[in-house]
Amino acid sequence: MNYSEAIKNKFSFLLPWIRLTRYREYVFKILFVSLLGARCAGATLGFRLVIISLANILITTLAFMFNDIEDASEDRFDAGKRKRNPVSAGQISVLCGQFVCLAIAFFVLGLYAFIGIGPLILSLVNIIILWEYSYRRIRLKARPLVDLFSHGIMLGGMQFLCAYYAFSINFWQCLPVFITVVAASMTGQFYNQLRDLAVDRQTDLKTTTSMLGYKHSYFFMRFLQVIILVVWGYIFGQNIVPFWLLVLFFVLFPVFVILLREK
Repeated sequence: MNYSEAIKNKFSFLLPWIRLTRYREYVFKILFVSLLGARCAGATLGFRLVIISLANILITTLAFMFNDIEDASEDRFDAGKRKRNPVSAGQISVLCGQFVCLAIAFFVLGLYAFIGIGPLILSLVNIIILWEYSYRRIRLKARPLVDLFSHGIMLGGMQFLCAYYAFSINFWQCLPVFITVVAASMTGQFYNQLRDLAVDRQTDLKTTTSMLGYKHSYFFMRFLQVIILVVWGYIFGQNIVPFWLLVLFFVLFPVFVILLREK
């Protein structure tokens, strides 16, 4: 056994936890959203931007972990999800997963508190939303239309606002950008629901897509994407966001796609 294999075996217990974070699905997007929010507020690269970006990534990690813990019993019905979800596979217990989620929540709140009262309040609201989104007795994700809006706010909108309020409090200035970030997150959820439609119907999960059907949901997803492009055209035309951010997005986006394909 060579040295690299010995190191891998020694830390193999961490692999299920790494899979539970599903980091490849959002790290790039949240970094971009954080940079976008900070830049809209006129911020420059610095320590505060690093902290707020880290906090935004960790609160998104919390959302994904808690969601998979709550969905573990249903994910057993799908071979792909069972392989992806270490709780469904029995590699991590529900209780242990919940404890780690609680620890992450307190750590994240500490990071936001370090930045300021605005990001702290927004992060508290976001933790409540992500809990209600997945918690089985409430489950916003199983309420048509509410599922899309809560997903858009929880996984995009709030991260943008936290980064923005770390440097500015003039909300109306960033409103068009905030709307497009939320809409982009909603289109992502439409895509997820279209992908998971068969399993959601099998487990009786009532989502917007299961209510509208595949054809109508696909149409609304494309319609949202057109609206996003129109609004982004206005944003860049008014120089609300510098053009180099758009260039950066299209340069890094292929890297993000490659990471997803290698999951």
